Amino acid sequence: MANTLHPERTFRRHCAAQQNCTRRPCSTMEITLTSNELYQVNSIRGRDTLVLLPKGKHKQHRIVVGDSGGTVTCIGVKRGSSRSEWKYGDKREGSSPSPQTAPINYVTVGGSKQDKIFLSRLTNVEGVNRKGKQFFEMNTNMTDNVNVVAVQDTKIFASANYTYNVFDNEKEIAHLMMPAPINSMCLAPLTDRSSGLRTLLGCADRVIRVVHEDKVLETVPVDGATQCLSLYHIRDRDAEKDTRARGSPTLDVVYGTDNGSLGMLMMPRNMAIAGGDVVADPENSEKEVVDEGKKEAAVLDLDFSP
Repeated sequence: MANTLHPERTFRRHCAAQQNCTRRPCSTMEITLTSNELYQVNSIRGRDTLVLLPKGKHKQHRIVVGDSGGTVTCIGVKRGSSRSEWKYGDKREGSSPSPQTAPINYVTVGGSKQDKIFLSRLTNVEGVNRKGKQFFEMNTNMTDNVNVVAVQDTKIFASANYTYNVFDNEKEIAHLMMPAPINSMCLAPLTDRSSGLRTLLGCADRVIRVVHEDKVLETVPVDGATQCLSLYHIRDRDAEKDTRARGSPTLDVVYGTDNGSLGMLMMPRNMAIAGGDVVADPENSEKEVVDEGKKEAAVLDLDFSP
């Protein structure tokens, strides 16, 4: 598994309002990226098939990646060295094709300790523990391949092209058809109760839809087809406070689009009780500025570290 970015390449992101900006002065951010090859795996077809597991008792990083050959590999990284810890669904040479050797479409983590691995291939969702042993398998019976999966307690949220389904204890409890393909999905816990959980669906028609069970509560237009969604939170190391804490009036979600835009949505927490509008936050929305004639690169993934 190698980083395809060129060594020592410097990227610049400029403030969207370079002219007539009254909010803040224009700024430039420079990031220097270097390439470091950790481990060689098969070709990877899915976009979100790599996750980082929490550190265990041995204080080493574990990276889990699913490939187009249907294999999930766990790579242990410690003090600059890496090795394969286990492989799940490894296709043996000469074996016939089967659902267990179909390409991995999506990989995510779940469980109370975020140490259980959930993956999708074809229309199936499978669960693997941190030792590489399967503990769960479910056929969703969806018409298309499952492209995105999220897990919360006993519920599984799955999207496949135009369809969105929710399962509880392997039973379907919600089903929705979208007017445009679903590119990304994010769970937004507005409250600690299960009734306060909302799902955000980033669709190809430049709309983010806020869903609860089988109802679309809000449609938020954005300036591009949403490619990724992620909860935004920053931990205050001194006060040990999180912006997702109960005292915060909003839950902030960052999205990236196919035209290089970054934006933030503010979801009022009382939306789970009394309703309310999801609004875009202009102060925390930024668009990549490029010369005319150049195509802007899509924002394909987002993650935040405390």
